[in-house]
Amino acid sequence: MASSKKKLSKNELLFCHEYVACKFNATEAYLKAYGVKNKKHAASSGSRLLRRINIKNKIKQLTKKRIKTVEPTADNVIKELAILAFQKGDDFAEFDGENVDFKSFEDMGEKTACIKEIETTTRFVPTTDEDGKKTLEREQKIKMKMHDKKGSLELLGKTHRLFVDKVEVTDDINKEHDSEANSAYSNRLKAIEKRIKKIDGKEKD
Repeated sequence: MASSKKKLSKNELLFCHEYVACKFNATEAYLKAYGVKNKKHAASSGSRLLRRINIKNKIKQLTKKRIKTVEPTADNVIKELAILAFQKGDDFAEFDGENVDFKSFEDMGEKTACIKEIETTTRFVPTTDEDGKKTLEREQKIKMKMHDKKGSLELLGKTHRLFVDKVEVTDDINKEHDSEANSAYSNRLKAIEKRIKKIDGKEKD
């Protein structure tokens, strides 16, 4: 039986995240994490991974974290919107001028919430080793699709009333309030004028 302290590989860690995100579907999680196409192979391999203690522990940890973060309070909603709105490229990968290296999920932290979809493609490229022997080199490509940053910024701005529609609404309310105030003031003036006329009439008598 595998040790519960054994460090997970990138694919194993990705499998755990996908397993929770895919509503605990091991086959779908394995397909996304390892970039394979064979569903039968994915089903058996996913089931095998779920029997490992370190995989189980990581899934439990992610599940508990997910339960805590999905509570629909106003603060949580604003916090999640802020995470999506202020995402940057260097939150997820490092670029040295030639190569792009994706960070681990641990390094991304709460920024993993910005990831909408991960597509993994694996292929074997013919190459030659140092001894001149022909061999196959495993090449894996990872493509990340992020949640809408602009839309999140707009929603976050509206929750803090940063945009013009607030002023327009306020102006409409002020105009309505001013109109009501002017009408009341006009009625009071008319009432005072009537009283003055009555007083004047009595004094003449």
